[in-house]
Amino acid sequence: AVRLDAGNGEFWNALGAALLADGRIDEADDAFRRAAAVAPDYLTPHLNRGVLLIRHDRHAEAVGVYRRVLVHDPAHAVALSSLSALLLRAGRYGDAVAAGLRAVAVDPGDSDACVNLGAALHAQDKLPAAEAVFRLAVERNPLNVEARGNLGVVLLLTNRVADASRLFREAASLQPDHAETWSNLGGLLREEGQAGASIVAYRRALAVKPDYADAHSNLLFVMEFDIRLTTADQMAERRNFDARHAAALAPLARPHANPRDPERRLKVGYVSADFKRHSAAFAFLPVLKRHDPAQVEVFCYSGVAREDSMTAECRRAAHVWRSTLELDDAALAEQVRADGIDVLVDLSGHSQGNRLLAFARRPAPVQISGFGHPHGIGVLAIDHLFSDATTMPASERHLIPQEVVELPCVIGYEAPPDAPPVMPPPSLATGVVTFGCLNRLSKLTPDTLDLWGDVLAAVPTARLLLKDRPLSDPSERRRLLAAFARRGVAEERLVLLGATSHLEHLAAYAQVDIAMDPFPLNGGITTMEATWMGVPVMALRGRTPSSRVSAAIDIALGLDDWVAEDWGHFVAIARAKAADIPALAALRPRLRPRFAASPIGDMAHYTRAVEAGYRMLWRRWCGGQGRA
Repeated sequence: AVRLDAGNGEFWNALGAALLADGRIDEADDAFRRAAAVAPDYLTPHLNRGVLLIRHDRHAEAVGVYRRVLVHDPAHAVALSSLSALLLRAGRYGDAVAAGLRAVAVDPGDSDACVNLGAALHAQDKLPAAEAVFRLAVERNPLNVEARGNLGVVLLLTNRVADASRLFREAASLQPDHAETWSNLGGLLREEGQAGASIVAYRRALAVKPDYADAHSNLLFVMEFDIRLTTADQMAERRNFDARHAAALAPLARPHANPRDPERRLKVGYVSADFKRHSAAFAFLPVLKRHDPAQVEVFCYSGVAREDSMTAECRRAAHVWRSTLELDDAALAEQVRADGIDVLVDLSGHSQGNRLLAFARRPAPVQISGFGHPHGIGVLAIDHLFSDATTMPASERHLIPQEVVELPCVIGYEAPPDAPPVMPPPSLATGVVTFGCLNRLSKLTPDTLDLWGDVLAAVPTARLLLKDRPLSDPSERRRLLAAFARRGVAEERLVLLGATSHLEHLAAYAQVDIAMDPFPLNGGITTMEATWMGVPVMALRGRTPSSRVSAAIDIALGLDDWVAEDWGHFVAIARAKAADIPALAALRPRLRPRFAASPIGDMAHYTRAVEAGYRMLWRRWCGGQGRA
């Protein structure tokens, strides 16, 4: 048809649609371009090309396409809604909201437009407005599973866990083959402490959508909550992640042109979506701030969408700051190459916003996983892993594909300058010992609750204080009270505290004599915060790296007597420590100075160890011993 009439836009558009259906992407793109060129007022090829570009992660080009549609028709609802979604992805939240409002105004009945607007409002932390728009989307189309899922996420963030659970389950019932719904449900079940059910949900998401890398990362994360799994079990699934998502990218690696001078100043790139007030940033920001500028030029590749005061601190610590919001994994890898990065550091592991598939393209000569993810990544293109001798003992290192580079501890910690003072233990005044845990509630697995039930049975006068944001929700409080009641712990022995500011969170340690660490996924920063506030942390050394982090912290601080080797040992330590209130009172004021002087509290010392690790790996690569 186009040979007969090359000036017919409809013919070119039809050819583009056929080529797209046949998977011939570049040829389809060219046909849609030709359609738009010969018939500028014919909007269908623009819209079809927009779909093609979005499907193939060419989002910046898609923005231009939809803007051209709006030049011809400023009230085109589909273009406005699609533009809203693209601007949201690019982190331009104000513009995304503006486009979304226009789309909904043009077509109030468009449920998808409401979803896009709600997502943009959510990104601006305007949760009540987002909730109202998502409810409107559900009202307009009760079968819209994305609307129900997004509404469920907002309800979860505002501590209405039971309502969120209902919405996720309704969405799964409406569309059992919707992978994102199963992934949302997996996240909810994880937050409720149901690791086994969460794993099932994530595997269901992957069965529907095998290339769903985010769901696979979430599966790997929730596997850390399952006490039945060993390091070998976890690493088998990590290797599966590499085989499914990363291995095909290995041929894209190219030789590196970095000057092989072993002693020159290094360009070190840090990749994270957590350059913000997040527990991960408390571990890596002190290192960024203390790098020797004569030895290290710091590049930060930030996936942060909502920046805050800690983002500003990270920016100040960087010599070069790059937002990665508008870069897909391939573009990020090319940016790293263009910057000439010598050492590229993954700070996310398999947590939300990770860019492991950029690392899979091997954009830097030396690639390492560092700070807070001690269990091995599985992605073969990452060669090295920061850990320590307790978290990753020599007997298990053969199980992971990365070489372990040892630090004084897998993470270090710098307390906020305005942290509250250490207070005397509450038992000194009351004679009653209070155990406590200020970790995320999702870490309180059934096994953890069973063990703590045994501790409270062994120390029948003791109380237990728990604090986390979800405990602001009455339904969560009831659920937890019921869980302890089943273990013989009366309600009056429990103190449940909800969301507060960070400084108020730290001040709550004044109500705790002894902290108990959850397992198998330990605390990290929380363990260090407790110790800084003068509260010793009881840790159970587990059989996986993530279940040995708190033990590693205690051992680095010389608190070996607070580390239990098994269940019975944990109960025995709890009983003995609770019985000696004078010893608790004597230890409490000594913990902060001990921490500050330790290799994990002296962050200048810790950073020198990090830099020594980088230099060792760099020298090795310059000598031809690293991967090309």
